[in-house]
Amino acid sequence: MLALALATFGATVNPLRFMPTPSPAELCRGQQICARGKGPERTLEESRMALASSFDGAAMRDTEEIVWLNPASVSRWLGGMQQSEGWSQDELTRRWLGASEMLQGRLTFMIRLSALPGISALEPDDEVGPTPMQDLDSVRAFLEFDSSAEPTFVPLELRQVEERQTQDRGEALNLPWYHWMPSLAPTGDSEPCAPGYPLGSYYGRLYIATVAVPEKMPHRFTVRVSSKGRRRKATFCLPDIYRTLPAPSR
Repeated sequence: MLALALATFGATVNPLRFMPTPSPAELCRGQQICARGKGPERTLEESRMALASSFDGAAMRDTEEIVWLNPASVSRWLGGMQQSEGWSQDELTRRWLGASEMLQGRLTFMIRLSALPGISALEPDDEVGPTPMQDLDSVRAFLEFDSSAEPTFVPLELRQVEERQTQDRGEALNLPWYHWMPSLAPTGDSEPCAPGYPLGSYYGRLYIATVAVPEKMPHRFTVRVSSKGRRRKATFCLPDIYRTLPAPSR
């Protein structure tokens, strides 16, 4: 019976359409990831891409990222959050419907960008050079569809929702995207932190980028994010709606 239900789900679902309930396979996948002690961010899997990384004095760290909120990634995220926070089925359903209402019919990406001074390899506390503010100047985003002829470009509606200027590198990068998607936020953590006094050479910004789902959506596409100082890109594939339930965790 379960196999039949999953087959029916996969055979009828548009991978970009939010159905009345989460994807059973992706929900279970998210639950299993968090049951192994991983954080909910790990459930994003291929729906999260790093746009930039740099040395922080100890290791290379992602400093910019893009998260695609689609039915599969939201199903996994909510499954992980349910596992971590012990949500009831009613709470899970309420959050799924709230997210669906916000995201239905549009491609939605959460984009975190930064402008950070370099760090000395010998003295991690020493900054090297000025902050490259051109990395955050005149930011634009668009979709690129490859085709047998010329690529197709679709502009994204880009809205800056949060900015942080601080003396601490970690604080500048700590801009949780879910603060702007209340239905997906952890319990008690649905509000952005009040910005402190803007002082320091580390900058972080968070954007929401959206566009109506194109009529002809290719299986593979690229999101390009550009500014005066940097060009960034991330390539995504449509969610695999035919994935089956993962094997039970041991």
